[in-house]
Amino acid sequence: MKLDREILDRDPILAEVVRRLLAAYQPEALYLFRSKARGDEGPDSDYDLLLVVRTMPQLSAATAVSV
Repeated sequence: MKLDREILDRDPILAEVVRRLLAAYQPEALYLFRSKARGDEGPDSDYDLLLVVRTMPQLSAATAVSV
C-alpha cells in the first residue's frame, strides 16, 4: 500500500522515517507492507518499506545508519 496521511498521523516514528527517506532519496514511490500496512501489527512488529528510486546512489555504512 502506498503510504497515506492517516497511517503517518497515527505513527510518529514511521512519519519521521518516511520524512528522512523522502529527503535523502527523493523516491518515485514509497510503500509500506505487511502487518503495519494492514493495521494488525504487534508490539514486536517492524516497518517493512519498499523505496522505488530511478537510480540508486552510492551508499556507505554511515549513510545507511544515518537514515
